[in-house]
Amino acid sequence: MKKTKAPTRTIRRSSGADAIIPLAIGGALLGGCVTVEDRPQARPVEDAAPVQIFFARGNPTDSDGDGYADTIPVTVYLYPDRRVSELPVWADGTFTLTLSTLDGRQIDQWVFPPDIVEQSRRTASPGRCFGFFLRLGGDTDHMPPTTADIRVAFVGTDGRELPVAGPVSLQLGGF
Repeated sequence: MKKTKAPTRTIRRSSGADAIIPLAIGGALLGGCVTVEDRPQARPVEDAAPVQIFFARGNPTDSDGDGYADTIPVTVYLYPDRRVSELPVWADGTFTLTLSTLDGRQIDQWVFPPDIVEQSRRTASPGRCFGFFLRLGGDTDHMPPTTADIRVAFVGTDGRELPVAGPVSLQLGGF
């Protein structure tokens, strides 16, 4: 029977810095690891009343091919009191979105009643939301380059109004 030689291990003394660097890297990597079991699953509270609106707009597009942006995608989130839940909720009510110039002149306004609001329910990465496409009517989109603001209001079916959110600015108009 042939004897095999065990691998040789070289042991050397290291300075404290040599040991600290691997420990720091390992600690940083391990410190950031979280397993699914460590974190409770967050779920929206079903009947939580919203108290705040947050919204974001996408880039305006030209849906009719006339060279002027006329469609603005908007996603709206309603949040309850954060002591109840930090996740957005759906609620029944009416959304009013207003597009105005910086000096306050109204360009257009959209009112989405409860039946349309219910149909606009979506789920995005932050949670429950409402998705709308704001389309400028007629030749409303034919304007010189204009900075405009969008504001969002919500009134629940119970009559409760949330503070208006916005403005969120965007560029519209032509050449």
